[in-house]
Amino acid sequence: MFARQTPGYLGEESWENPSNGRICNVYYWQDMQGLQALMQHPRHLEAKASQAEWLQGYQVIISDVLRAYGDDNFAHPTAGFKASSSRA
Repeated sequence: MFARQTPGYLGEESWENPSNGRICNVYYWQDMQGLQALMQHPRHLEAKASQAEWLQGYQVIISDVLRAYGDDNFAHPTAGFKASSSRA
């Protein structure tokens, strides 16, 4: 997948709600510049243009991780994440 090759890509998660079949994919980037690189990638633009062929609807939410913490007992894309001083 080309998203994994964009600068600043940290990882992703995916899960499905069995009661309604809805699938949620969450992708993490180190910063907005990495996300912008994906959004401008020709293959992303091509996929976005044809999304109606393989999706019955979608929603994109872009959010900023302010803080991430845990006991480090499982791997997660935000493990070791440190917010920049302007965001903390």
